[in-house]
Amino acid sequence: MGSASSARARKNAAWRFWEVRGHLAEGRSWLAEMLRLAGPDADPAARAKALLGAGGCAYYLRDYPAAVAQWEESLRLCRELGDRQRTARVLIYQGWMANDLGHFAEARRLYEEGLAICREIGDRQGTAWALARLGLAWYWEGDPTTGQPFVEQGLATSREINDRLGMAQWTYLLGQLRWAQGDLTSATALTEEGLHLCRELGDRRDLGFCELALGYFVSLQGDPVRGLQLFRESLLLFRELGDPMGVSGVLYFVAIASADASQPARALRLGGAAQALDEASGFTWMAAFLAIIRQALEAAQRSLGAEAAEAAWIRGRTMPLEQAIAEVLGEKP
Repeated sequence: MGSASSARARKNAAWRFWEVRGHLAEGRSWLAEMLRLAGPDADPAARAKALLGAGGCAYYLRDYPAAVAQWEESLRLCRELGDRQRTARVLIYQGWMANDLGHFAEARRLYEEGLAICREIGDRQGTAWALARLGLAWYWEGDPTTGQPFVEQGLATSREINDRLGMAQWTYLLGQLRWAQGDLTSATALTEEGLHLCRELGDRRDLGFCELALGYFVSLQGDPVRGLQLFRESLLLFRELGDPMGVSGVLYFVAIASADASQPARALRLGGAAQALDEASGFTWMAAFLAIIRQALEAAQRSLGAEAAEAAWIRGRTMPLEQAIAEVLGEKP
């Protein structure tokens, strides 16, 4: 009995390793098997932990329906057990998913509830994560000015407690907010810093997003060659990790770069492929990014003409995803 309990504890703790390193399919498989073997009558605390991890793996693989169900059950069990720390963590993750789906008011409500609990129990790491994610929700809805102080507070708290994963994530997030407010120099420096921290930690998933953002920033500063190199590096990571959100982001950024390089048909193909991928997962991008995508694709449409533009768009929406990926990587599909 003790051996089985120890094995379960190791699996529950391991999901954070799977989260950071990107071994999400493996983690999901282990946790699903553990939950199946234990059954619904398992120890509630162990089941709540396993469901939190399983929901996290499902979330990062963009299987939102599974994440919703698993986190809801985990939250119910945590509340019944009086486990306030884990209750707050589930709320913060639920807020993150609500943000992805474009439910920004709901995301803020969940973050604020989690933040209040973390402050009451003195959970400084949870406090930092809730603050930074609250800033993210404001940013994605289109208000980086309101969001920035929350991200700065989250980053400062993570630095105080030496939470290096939080430091990495909130540094590059702050870079995005600075870019959204017109400070490209600061945005680039912060993203470079976040990228180095992610590499040191082995945080492959966030490294992909750092490379993606940095690729765009250096392209804006007149270095499209390095920008494309960073886009391709991030795409290789996201393809390996099985993250459709990351793949979609790369396709959009290369579509924007293609429109800027007078390659309208390619821009519309890749934009169409990215939109189809988003629709399949239910994911919603931030307001500032959507505005840039729309502007680039509208310019490509005008350049190409209505009939040819429609054909390129439909081609992108219906082409196999691997073919779109291969086009960006310069591979043969």
